[in-house]
Amino acid sequence: MAKDVNKDTDLDLVVSNVSDNTVSVLLGNGDGTFGTKTDYGTGGSPTRVQVADFDGDGNLDVAVPDLSDAAVSVLLGNGDGTFGTKTDYPVGDAPIPLDVADFDGDSHLDLVVGNDNDGTVSVLPGNGDGTFGTRADFTVGDGPFGIAVGDFDEDSRPDVTVANYTSANVSVLLNTTSP
Repeated sequence: MAKDVNKDTDLDLVVSNVSDNTVSVLLGNGDGTFGTKTDYGTGGSPTRVQVADFDGDGNLDVAVPDLSDAAVSVLLGNGDGTFGTKTDYPVGDAPIPLDVADFDGDSHLDLVVGNDNDGTVSVLPGNGDGTFGTRADFTVGDGPFGIAVGDFDEDSRPDVTVANYTSANVSVLLNTTSP
Protein backbone atom coordinates (compact mmCIF):
# COMPACT_ATOMS: atom_id res chain seq x y z
CA MET A 1 0.00 0.00 0.00
CA ALA A 2 1.29 3.45 -0.85
CA LYS A 3 0.90 6.06 1.92
CA ASP A 4 3.05 8.82 3.40
CA VAL A 5 3.94 7.16 6.72
CA ASN A 6 6.74 9.60 7.65
CA LYS A 7 4.98 12.90 6.79
CA ASP A 8 7.53 14.12 4.23
CA THR A 9 4.90 14.35 1.39
CA ASP A 10 6.57 11.48 -0.50
CA LEU A 11 4.65 8.24 -0.88
CA ASP A 12 6.08 5.28 1.01
CA LEU A 13 5.32 1.57 0.60
CA VAL A 14 3.99 -0.82 3.24
CA VAL A 15 3.95 -4.43 2.06
CA SER A 16 2.95 -7.69 3.79
CA ASN A 17 5.35 -10.63 3.57
CA VAL A 18 3.31 -13.80 3.95
CA SER A 19 6.29 -16.17 4.02
CA ASP A 20 8.33 -14.46 6.75
CA ASN A 21 5.62 -12.99 9.04
CA THR A 22 6.56 -9.35 8.57
CA VAL A 23 5.50 -6.11 6.96
CA SER A 24 8.14 -4.13 5.12
CA VAL A 25 8.24 -0.34 5.07
CA LEU A 26 10.11 1.33 2.23
CA LEU A 27 10.36 5.10 2.59
CA GLY A 28 9.95 7.01 -0.66
CA ASN A 29 12.62 9.37 -1.93
CA GLY A 30 10.16 11.42 -4.00
CA ASP A 31 11.74 10.48 -7.30
CA GLY A 32 10.19 7.04 -7.79
CA THR A 33 12.87 5.27 -5.77
CA PHE A 34 12.73 3.93 -2.23
CA GLY A 35 15.14 3.50 0.63
CA THR A 36 16.17 0.23 2.21
CA LYS A 37 13.26 -1.73 3.65
CA THR A 38 12.64 -2.03 7.37
CA ASP A 39 10.76 -5.13 8.53
CA TYR A 40 8.32 -5.30 11.44
CA GLY A 41 7.04 -8.55 12.94
CA THR A 42 3.42 -9.59 12.50
CA GLY A 43 1.48 -12.74 13.25
CA GLY A 44 1.64 -15.79 11.01
CA SER A 45 1.24 -15.31 7.26
CA PRO A 46 0.11 -11.68 6.90
CA THR A 47 -1.97 -11.45 3.74
CA ARG A 48 -2.96 -7.81 3.19
CA VAL A 49 -2.20 -4.34 4.54
CA GLN A 50 -4.35 -1.41 5.62
CA VAL A 51 -2.81 1.89 6.69
CA ALA A 52 -4.86 4.43 8.68
CA ASP A 53 -4.71 6.48 11.88
CA PHE A 54 -6.25 4.09 14.43
CA ASP A 55 -5.25 6.00 17.56
CA GLY A 56 -6.10 9.55 16.46
CA ASP A 57 -2.59 10.94 16.97
CA GLY A 58 -2.13 12.04 13.36
CA ASN A 59 0.36 9.26 12.62
CA LEU A 60 -0.48 6.42 10.25
CA ASP A 61 -0.72 2.92 11.73
CA VAL A 62 -0.72 -0.51 10.06
CA ALA A 63 -3.15 -3.43 10.30
CA VAL A 64 -2.59 -6.85 8.69
CA PRO A 65 -4.70 -10.03 8.81
CA ASP A 66 -2.64 -13.05 9.89
CA LEU A 67 -3.86 -16.03 7.87
CA SER A 68 -2.35 -18.79 10.00
CA ASP A 69 -2.99 -17.17 13.40
CA ALA A 70 -6.69 -16.21 13.08
CA ALA A 71 -5.78 -12.68 14.14
CA VAL A 72 -5.22 -9.15 12.95
CA SER A 73 -1.91 -7.52 13.91
CA VAL A 74 -1.93 -3.77 14.54
CA LEU A 75 1.30 -1.76 14.61
CA LEU A 76 1.03 1.83 15.78
CA GLY A 77 3.05 4.39 13.84
CA ASN A 78 5.48 6.86 15.36
CA GLY A 79 5.02 9.42 12.56
CA ASP A 80 8.58 9.10 11.29
CA GLY A 81 8.09 5.94 9.21
CA THR A 82 8.76 3.58 12.12
CA PHE A 83 6.26 1.40 13.94
CA GLY A 84 5.90 -0.14 17.38
CA THR A 85 5.52 -3.77 18.32
CA LYS A 86 2.40 -5.53 17.07
CA THR A 87 -0.73 -6.16 19.10
CA ASP A 88 -2.86 -9.09 17.93
CA TYR A 89 -6.66 -9.22 17.93
CA PRO A 90 -8.42 -12.56 17.40
CA VAL A 91 -10.77 -12.99 14.44
CA GLY A 92 -12.20 -15.99 12.56
CA ASP A 93 -10.30 -18.78 10.83
CA ALA A 94 -7.90 -17.81 8.01
CA PRO A 95 -8.43 -14.05 7.66
CA ILE A 96 -7.50 -12.69 4.24
CA PRO A 97 -9.25 -9.47 3.10
CA LEU A 98 -9.24 -6.43 5.37
CA ASP A 99 -10.77 -2.97 5.20
CA VAL A 100 -11.31 0.01 7.46
CA ALA A 101 -14.30 2.28 8.21
CA ASP A 102 -16.23 3.80 11.10
CA PHE A 103 -19.06 1.28 11.18
CA ASP A 104 -20.60 2.25 14.53
CA GLY A 105 -20.57 6.03 14.06
CA ASP A 106 -18.37 6.81 17.08
CA SER A 107 -15.70 8.61 15.00
CA HIS A 108 -13.18 5.80 15.61
CA LEU A 109 -11.95 3.57 12.79
CA ASP A 110 -13.05 -0.07 12.92
CA LEU A 111 -11.63 -3.09 11.08
CA VAL A 112 -13.55 -5.61 8.98
CA VAL A 113 -11.87 -8.85 7.94
CA GLY A 114 -13.08 -11.83 5.89
CA ASN A 115 -12.35 -15.25 7.38
CA ASP A 116 -11.75 -17.68 4.52
CA ASN A 117 -12.14 -21.02 6.33
CA ASP A 118 -15.32 -20.33 8.30
CA GLY A 119 -17.34 -18.15 5.90
CA THR A 120 -17.58 -15.19 8.25
CA VAL A 121 -16.66 -11.55 8.45
CA SER A 122 -15.33 -10.17 11.74
CA VAL A 123 -15.78 -6.52 12.69
CA LEU A 124 -13.38 -5.19 15.32
CA PRO A 125 -14.64 -1.93 16.86
CA GLY A 126 -11.94 0.69 17.29
CA ASN A 127 -11.60 2.31 20.69
CA GLY A 128 -9.92 5.43 19.26
CA ASP A 129 -6.65 4.81 21.10
CA GLY A 130 -5.19 2.22 18.72
CA THR A 131 -6.86 -0.71 20.46
CA PHE A 132 -9.86 -2.71 19.32
CA GLY A 133 -12.79 -4.25 21.18
CA THR A 134 -14.32 -7.69 20.98
CA ARG A 135 -15.15 -8.75 17.46
CA ALA A 136 -18.64 -9.34 16.08
CA ASP A 137 -18.92 -12.11 13.47
CA PHE A 138 -21.34 -12.17 10.54
CA THR A 139 -21.99 -15.15 8.27
CA VAL A 140 -21.27 -14.66 4.57
CA GLY A 141 -20.64 -17.10 1.71
CA ASP A 142 -17.89 -19.69 1.54
CA GLY A 143 -14.34 -18.43 1.07
CA PRO A 144 -14.58 -14.67 1.60
CA PHE A 145 -11.66 -13.38 -0.41
CA GLY A 146 -12.39 -9.72 -1.11
CA ILE A 147 -14.06 -6.90 0.82
CA ALA A 148 -15.34 -3.53 -0.36
CA VAL A 149 -16.72 -0.88 1.96
CA GLY A 150 -19.16 1.75 0.72
CA ASP A 151 -22.56 3.29 1.40
CA PHE A 152 -24.48 0.92 -0.87
CA ASP A 153 -27.97 1.82 0.41
CA GLU A 154 -27.32 5.59 0.60
CA ASP A 155 -28.13 5.96 4.30
CA SER A 156 -24.83 7.68 5.21
CA ARG A 157 -23.44 4.58 6.96
CA PRO A 158 -20.68 2.33 5.58
CA ASP A 159 -21.82 -1.10 4.39
CA VAL A 160 -19.72 -4.14 3.46
CA THR A 161 -19.70 -6.33 0.37
CA VAL A 162 -17.79 -9.58 0.38
CA ALA A 163 -16.66 -11.53 -2.67
CA ASN A 164 -16.90 -15.22 -1.77
CA TYR A 165 -14.50 -17.30 -3.83
CA THR A 166 -15.71 -20.84 -3.02
CA SER A 167 -19.44 -20.17 -3.22
CA ALA A 168 -18.92 -17.86 -6.25
CA ASN A 169 -21.20 -15.12 -4.98
CA VAL A 170 -21.20 -11.75 -3.27
CA SER A 171 -22.58 -11.10 0.20
CA VAL A 172 -23.93 -7.67 1.09
CA LEU A 173 -23.96 -6.64 4.76
CA LEU A 174 -25.99 -3.47 5.25
CA ASN A 175 -25.07 -1.42 8.30
CA THR A 176 -27.97 -1.23 10.76
CA THR A 177 -26.27 0.76 13.53
CA SER A 178 -27.93 3.97 14.64
CA PRO A 179 -26.44 7.02 12.91
